[in-house]
Amino acid sequence: MLCGTAALRRRTSAVIHRPLPEEQPSFDLVPGADVGRGCGVAEEITAYVLTAHARFELARRGISEDLVRRVLAIPEQRISVRPGRVVLQSRTMMEGRVYLVRVVVDVDRHPAEVVTAYRTSKVAKYWAANPCA
Repeated sequence: MLCGTAALRRRTSAVIHRPLPEEQPSFDLVPGADVGRGCGVAEEITAYVLTAHARFELARRGISEDLVRRVLAIPEQRISVRPGRVVLQSRTMMEGRVYLVRVVVDVDRHPAEVVTAYRTSKVAKYWAANPCA
């Protein structure tokens, strides 16, 4: 069993993602979406690694790393789920339907670790009316 730094290297990707250049997202945000609004601008995450679990789940769920990177760069909402863990989420149009893409991130380390990501059609269930509460 690995411990310490060796275990961390095994769990995470060696690639640290850098900020995106100023450009439009390749996925379509929902028309009229208030990107980065709520209780102020949702803070972007620019330095992160994808855990092995996140890579596996992205592949299994058919979610591109580019989509995850864009949600992290331009989140519509940032919701704290417990100390050190947040969910960044954005609404997007895929296949003619509105989906919510949720990215779970451990922010209590540097670089931040993307734990998992998924899309759901249940936008109303997960959309926070007041994400700062």
